[in-house]
Amino acid sequence: MQKITITFIACLILLTNNIMAQSEEPILGRLKIGVELGSHYMNSNMETPSQVRQANLYYDKYDSYRRLGYYYRNVINATYFTLKPEYQLTERFSVASGFRLSFYKDQFDANYNYFLWQIKGDQNNTNYLKIARIEQTVYKLGIPLEFRLYPRRRDHFVRQYFLVGAMFNFATFTNTDIDMYNEFADRYEDSVKETLTRPDNFSSYYYAGIGLKIGKAGYPSANFEVLFPMVSFGEYMISSFSKSSGTGVIGIATSLKIPIAL
Repeated sequence: MQKITITFIACLILLTNNIMAQSEEPILGRLKIGVELGSHYMNSNMETPSQVRQANLYYDKYDSYRRLGYYYRNVINATYFTLKPEYQLTERFSVASGFRLSFYKDQFDANYNYFLWQIKGDQNNTNYLKIARIEQTVYKLGIPLEFRLYPRRRDHFVRQYFLVGAMFNFATFTNTDIDMYNEFADRYEDSVKETLTRPDNFSSYYYAGIGLKIGKAGYPSANFEVLFPMVSFGEYMISSFSKSSGTGVIGIATSLKIPIAL
């Protein structure tokens, strides 16, 4: 009787362990909650705003490019933070999406001391302000969508993958700082801001890349990615004085992901 009891308990323990293992295996690491920090460079075309007038002996570098039939090319560095869950569809294929906040700075400055900016006046007068620099910080809210392909089925501690994705920005906010050449003109700062062209709310681009996942399935992991190329869907206003050229340069991103049991 004692032997039968011991055998029954042993079989019950083995059966319980087997059931627990079978119930955990299909969902182990399938859903991950991730936070991401990244940066990428954008090519842009900058030209002189229509409100700018030349001062004496002021060499307008933007206008000289425009007269030659070119734009003044500018490279802008954007930084972003993303809350991005990832779902493992199969052993080799996963999809990720979430919410992203990105921001970058752009500026329009004088070659020498100042440039002249036209503002509204009365019927008989035209008013101009001397401005040394206009700096603008642009914030964007958007949704990324990415697909990852792992070449090897087996889950190693360090695992390579390829990705393709698209980014859809749907809201834009700006913070503009104007450096007046004369201090008494600071009171006209709001008048200058009213004449600025607003960046486009909606913008989108697609990209490809390669990455490394460090960590086993079912445990916290880190990802490192290099994104190239990055191409925008058409032209759009990046800032009040820069337009997307349609192509990006390169981007990098790192993320930390924690598995969630379903």
